Amino acid sequence: YIDEVRIKIDNLNNNFLVNSFYYIKKNGNIEGLFTALLNKNAMLGKQAFIAFPDSLRAKITEGKYRSAFDDMFVRNTFLKKDGSFILVAEDYSSQTSGNYNRNQVTRYTYNNIMLMSIDSSLKPVWTNIVLKNQTDDNNENYLSYGYVNVGKEIYFLFLEKIRNQQVVSNQALTADGSITRYATLKSREKGYHFMPRFTRQVGLYEVIIPVVYRGLICFAKVDFSKNTVQ
Repeated sequence: YIDEVRIKIDNLNNNFLVNSFYYIKKNGNIEGLFTALLNKNAMLGKQAFIAFPDSLRAKITEGKYRSAFDDMFVRNTFLKKDGSFILVAEDYSSQTSGNYNRNQVTRYTYNNIMLMSIDSSLKPVWTNIVLKNQTDDNNENYLSYGYVNVGKEIYFLFLEKIRNQQVVSNQALTADGSITRYATLKSREKGYHFMPRFTRQVGLYEVIIPVVYRGLICFAKVDFSKNTVQ
């Protein structure tokens, strides 16, 4: 069985790329990734079921291997010219407690990001994990991640707490699947709270990130070629 199907149009290769996690009915746990290529006439060309090994499950969770991917959702797909692609998934869940609307609390959890490279024959090339652990109550605006695609690298931006201070972590994925941790993004003044999940790329190295300052919405322009925040 497949769930949460995502479709990406590959105009360069005249294909529809279909991705979804799959599970077996008898246990309901996510077994791996289902991926398929459909041509422009929606005819099935290739398909593959890629099972996740225990070695990968161990990077996601400690002990609970069978349910390691049960809260994973496909977020992004980055296409390449040769028909291969990089799949990005994020561990997400929410839980509501309380009996009445006034007393209800919803806790949002956004954890690790999984990165998987699949070649044009739909075989896995490499897999890596960006480790993060984010929770908040009744507000998910500051959780999850944003990304910046500069070609040779893809930057993943998200909030993390360092010395009781929220900073924007910047971890980059390279073409060979390795992850580089760059310096965190900081504003020159205190009191600015970034919302990386709403990041929008406006140039090869420039992005706009919404920011909350004293209850007001403003915007920061980040130039990764100069490593500056305005």
